[in-house]
Amino acid sequence: MNSRTLKTIEPKRILRSHQSPTYSFIDADNVWMTYCSELDRYEVFEEERHKFLFHKLFEIWPSDRCYAYSATNQTTDIPEWLTQLAGSDGFAVKFGELVEKPRGRKQEGVDVKLAIEATKLAYSQVIKSCTLYGADGDFLPLLEAVSDAGVLINVISFSDPEQGRVAPRLRAAADTYTKMNSAWLYETVKSEFKTVIQFPQLYHDFREADNVEFHQVLGNEYEVRKLHGSYYVSLNENSPMKLYGSPKLDDLLLWLRLMVNT
Repeated sequence: MNSRTLKTIEPKRILRSHQSPTYSFIDADNVWMTYCSELDRYEVFEEERHKFLFHKLFEIWPSDRCYAYSATNQTTDIPEWLTQLAGSDGFAVKFGELVEKPRGRKQEGVDVKLAIEATKLAYSQVIKSCTLYGADGDFLPLLEAVSDAGVLINVISFSDPEQGRVAPRLRAAADTYTKMNSAWLYETVKSEFKTVIQFPQLYHDFREADNVEFHQVLGNEYEVRKLHGSYYVSLNENSPMKLYGSPKLDDLLLWLRLMVNT
């Protein structure tokens, strides 16, 4: 098997002691939809979604407080993912309005509410730095206004800052732009399903094990061997440090989908 490398999270840190406190502003509905699309892209479908906690996506980058903005109306039930977000420490959820239009529902007031509150906090010098989760072009004036107030800005999004029409402009307006990859998705997995660890001490036993299974993961075939009741995969046949294993096959396959470059 060819050598494969693990995906990592490498945020470009702009935070220093004199730039605290820092707040995060989340375009919740849009980030949630993109998050689900990314899970689909890595073949994490509905039957596995219970293994994930959306709010953990916003705990990777340090923040003193997170404001999440969503659209709703009196006839709309608050979805479970948003209820969990609202009930998590350090998060405050603020609502706009989801109104009926001839061509379907449209959220109103969310972008405006986010922009007004972020700008108010910036000019009142409550915050020294902030993070915006989302890649909506409507936030460009917000970035310019907050930056003019002397606040450092990081944009975090699943969008590639080199592609599209909006993302390059957001990257140019922000101090840093961080693109989330599948390693960020894996950070949102509940701890009880994150059971994969390195097993270099079992490398020679692994090589001699004859209980072999082959699994297709995102178009790549992996040789998984069962040893001592657990499942193991080698990402480099010449390196003991590239041997990983888990007592649960499903956990190992999920880890391969999200953490290994394929």
